[in-house]
Amino acid sequence: MAGFEFDFPDDILGDVSSMIDDVAPAMINEALPIYESAIKNELEPHRDTGALIASIRCKKAKKTSTDAYVGYLTAVGEKEDGFRNYQKALAIEYGNSHEAARPFMQSAANSSEKSVLDKMQEVFDRRFR
Repeated sequence: MAGFEFDFPDDILGDVSSMIDDVAPAMINEALPIYESAIKNELEPHRDTGALIASIRCKKAKKTSTDAYVGYLTAVGEKEDGFRNYQKALAIEYGNSHEAARPFMQSAANSSEKSVLDKMQEVFDRRFR
């Protein structure tokens, strides 16, 4: 069987890495609000006071220890009853001993996927075309 070996020059790999470091956070930061909107739409039927929906926030993209870029949404603050908003969101998503699970995260991801990918492509094109 034939073999094939190819080595990238070090300077090319460095250029690619710096391109990713430049554009990845911007792509994530501009796309996350689309997902945030989808999450809020999916949570609307579970609305009690609206405090949970109002507490959903995007966190800026950051580089992890494994050099991956991540951005995420969180539910900040507490409800009047002492439960944190993220606990309420988790109880809706996964259920608890009093309520059945009513998943909303995957449907939000599915409904916003194309728009998120389009936004990320737009940001990439803006930087490199």
